[in-house]
Amino acid sequence: MDKQVGYICEDCGSTDILFDAYAAWDHISQRMELHSHYDKDHRCNECGAQDCASEVDIETYEKAIMKEFE
Repeated sequence: MDKQVGYICEDCGSTDILFDAYAAWDHISQRMELHSHYDKDHRCNECGAQDCASEVDIETYEKAIMKEFE
């Protein structure tokens, strides 16, 4: 298995990051399927910062999630 990572906002520390992507309708499964995504063009859904996502190891990401619930 590849190394697991997560993304956190460099500005506020949130894990609620939105990435731009394309989706396509799959008539067989009757749902939208991810077609492609972009490494850039993302924003924090918590503070609104643009292009602020920082890739971190999974342990750091999980700590950030727990901090959000404090």
